[in-house]
Amino acid sequence: MSLWIDRILSEFPSDLAQLWVAADPGGVLLDEQMSLLRESGFEALPFEDSVAFRAESEERYREAWYRNEQGPSRSLVLRSRKRARSIYLRVV
Repeated sequence: MSLWIDRILSEFPSDLAQLWVAADPGGVLLDEQMSLLRESGFEALPFEDSVAFRAESEERYREAWYRNEQGPSRSLVLRSRKRARSIYLRVV
């Protein structure tokens, strides 16, 4: 495994939070080598359409988390192809 993959993976401790936001303009989280992220309990869900993301995340994750269940994975990464300064997220 390369040093840059190790560096990225070290930023995602799965016991810290259930929902993560990652600005990924280069599509690094789509790389096949990032399957290690999934093996660590994360799923990266693309944020291309806010309505589609909300529907999928609430149906697959939020309901389970409210019931104190794990859901499809321990943590969900909202992956945006936009740069960090252009991401606006409102959690309700």
